[in-house]
Amino acid sequence: MSDARLSADIAALRTVFRMEARELLENLQSCLLDLERAPGTMELVDATFRHLHTLKGIASMYGFERVANIAHGLESSFEKARQGSTEVTRDVILLALDAHDCMLSLVSGEEHEEAGESTRARADDLIASIGGKFESEAEIDFKVAEPIGLARNKRYLISLRPASNALFRGLRPLSILNELRTLGECKVVAKTTDVPLLGDLDTGTLYLSWDIEIFTDEARSRIEDAFMFLDTEEFSIVEATPELQSEADIERRSGGDRRSAARRTDKPGTEDTVRVSAGRLDQLVDMVGELVTAHGALANAVSSNEYSRVGGIAEDIGRLTEGLRVSVLDIRMVPIGTLVGRFRRHVRDLAGQLGKEVDIVVDGAETELDKGVLDRIAEPVLHVLRNSIDHGIEAPEVRLATGKPRRGTITLSAFQTAGNVYVRISDDGQGVDLSSVALIAGEVVGIEKAAEPGSAGLTEMLFRPGFSTNKSVTNVSGRGVGLDVVRRVIQELRGTVDLKTDPGKGTTFILKLPLTLAIVEGLVAHVGEERYIFPLAVVESCVEVRQSAAWREHGRDSIEVQDKLLPLISLRRYFEVGGEQPSAEMAVVVSVEGERFGVVVDAVRDSIQAVIKPLSIFLRGSPSFSGTTVLGDGQVVPVLDVSGLLRANGGGSRPG
Repeated sequence: MSDARLSADIAALRTVFRMEARELLENLQSCLLDLERAPGTMELVDATFRHLHTLKGIASMYGFERVANIAHGLESSFEKARQGSTEVTRDVILLALDAHDCMLSLVSGEEHEEAGESTRARADDLIASIGGKFESEAEIDFKVAEPIGLARNKRYLISLRPASNALFRGLRPLSILNELRTLGECKVVAKTTDVPLLGDLDTGTLYLSWDIEIFTDEARSRIEDAFMFLDTEEFSIVEATPELQSEADIERRSGGDRRSAARRTDKPGTEDTVRVSAGRLDQLVDMVGELVTAHGALANAVSSNEYSRVGGIAEDIGRLTEGLRVSVLDIRMVPIGTLVGRFRRHVRDLAGQLGKEVDIVVDGAETELDKGVLDRIAEPVLHVLRNSIDHGIEAPEVRLATGKPRRGTITLSAFQTAGNVYVRISDDGQGVDLSSVALIAGEVVGIEKAAEPGSAGLTEMLFRPGFSTNKSVTNVSGRGVGLDVVRRVIQELRGTVDLKTDPGKGTTFILKLPLTLAIVEGLVAHVGEERYIFPLAVVESCVEVRQSAAWREHGRDSIEVQDKLLPLISLRRYFEVGGEQPSAEMAVVVSVEGERFGVVVDAVRDSIQAVIKPLSIFLRGSPSFSGTTVLGDGQVVPVLDVSGLLRANGGGSRPG
């Protein structure tokens, strides 16, 4: 195998490791945060121990020795807590959280050997402070276990033959043997019968196998854990009795217990992955099989000139295609709880920094959302949480003085309805002081100070760029950068953001999001020979516009809808579409970024479910389009970015 191929394999394996390690670290952090609130809960202690144990094993296997050493030291501490010889104190949890952050930094480096000097020094300090030195392979010195007089109650006989390509897959056999040694006294015999002559030796192939005898008090499951990430050609483990001595006995008793110990298949790939249940994959495979059958039937009908059958077959293919579309999109759906888990630490740390006590409660964590949408809303949701802690939740003494519990609560709830997912982030804090907003609005942007404090216009002010109610700048807030970005990101996802506040009782942010970015419900609008798609989520209504004296009197730039004069943007004029202008046009009334306006088109004919495709190189960078779709007749039609269209036309203040 070439050096380039070997380097590529190693890089791919480390990518797999990083994916698994990050998930383990996220679960570890969740357990630690729960333990901080309930330090005596043994289920949490056990779960923390298991995460550390697994992390130590895979980190050692893939050569991340500092991560393995830190995990080993913490594992020892939590093992003592499991045995009842010590307690999980707040200091232990704080140290463990610090270790978590350090391990995450080590894991996240582009190349672990190139981790920053400060991170490596911090890791070494942690290893020294927790006393965790997971022995390197050079320090292994297996002792021959003597059955007589040992205080160990169980004896296991293990036969191990790793896969011949195990070295290329990142396996370090001595690390696994070292792991067994921590569980009891071992006798290890290396079997070299498969090692070829020197001239035939491939240095990248593993020829060795091992017979292992271990005396321990541990359960069989702990022994099996050492082989959790091992790909093998042959593996068996038998709990031995005094009469079970010969290899023939072992082979006979192990019987069906001889198996591959591989617990997963490592495949190189990007870190942008989704876990998929076997049931969903089975459903997808079944439909693909039916589609292949239908295609065969269609080909047979055409070749036999049996065109009367084509219509029915086309219906079957249409049904299967729709089923495939639904199944493929369903595969991309992930629970919103996977997003929420990563915010608990942020809430805890920021609340502590501000001298506040805050709990975060999650309702509807099982609600599913397209992974693309979920990844994009991470930063907006985090900013809203920070906003609630900084501006909403009061200090403990203030809350007590007003009759509230000492600890504030932020509730994040999610539910799905009518093709959308709603995410509500509510706090029980002091709410928004609308009088102060009105005052600042008058000073900064010229809004009348006499404006009604409870008007919707004042809450809209909070989403304006540069607007802030904080008079001092801190590392948390006061710079006027935040809610405007939240709204822009959500609207780029074809969603909306609303804010409701009750002074003295709290504030609620409501995020309305599409289930998926791949499909959009839309209206097909015609302008001359051109067609455009309006996302249905932003459309309020369609109003007929006639070329009348009253219409011309307003300069053809506004229309009255429900007793309100709305600005208009003409797509014909904006996109310079040729052709004859009809005497009666349609205004599609849309609502984005807190503004309502009309978009004038020739006609609105159809509503469709459009599959969104990326913009071509000719349209990329256009503020007016978010993607394209292909209609049934094969025409490629752009999907309008209504927010971009508004901004490109002066924020709606200068209708087209």
